[in-house]
Amino acid sequence: MISDLTGLDVANASLLDEATAAAEAMALCQRQAKSKATAFFVDKACHPQTIALIETRAAPLGWSVVIGDPMTDLDPVDVFGAIFQYPGTHGEVRDFTGLISRLHQTGAVAAVAADLLALTLLKSPGEMGADIAIGSSQRFGVPVGYGGPHAAYMAVKDAHKRAMPGRLVASPSMPAATAPTVCRCRPANSISAAKRRRRTSAPRRSCSPSWPRCTASSTDRRA
Repeated sequence: MISDLTGLDVANASLLDEATAAAEAMALCQRQAKSKATAFFVDKACHPQTIALIETRAAPLGWSVVIGDPMTDLDPVDVFGAIFQYPGTHGEVRDFTGLISRLHQTGAVAAVAADLLALTLLKSPGEMGADIAIGSSQRFGVPVGYGGPHAAYMAVKDAHKRAMPGRLVASPSMPAATAPTVCRCRPANSISAAKRRRRTSAPRRSCSPSWPRCTASSTDRRA
């Protein structure tokens, strides 16, 4: 469904939230870009929490973040990628097809933070030429988990599937002709799972010599 709505080839099995997915999209842009630039452009119409997390993630990696109006402030030569909000945080809807085409001409990668419910009516990111689409799944009523954030989706073009974060899952029961070309997560066997539990469990501690020694019989102890 995510692939259908975004117009992109592969969708992963979700990320933490939309802001985290946007930061991961920035990293994916840098890994896949042919441009040697070290700056990333952020649409000023992105949600405030998205902009804040992108800046936080970029700082230790040595990437600069340029925030502005993509229609007037974006120079594709100076960036390895860009992210646009669709619709914007205040509800404006803009077509980024031309900007995305200009980014591709300089070897940069384009991401779109899109509202899933709006995509049922609007032109999809894939139709605009976007390489990556991210956003929140909350629009379809997916509940929060124990008070945490809503899960985020991410979809990419087929060329970027091996560089995307998160898990890619395909059902083994799907016909080969219709199954997506993705990796399948195989559950660990019981033996390796048991070994992992032993490695991560706390070691048992013997009773302190100062404690009174248990004098109950083995039958009583089992009871």
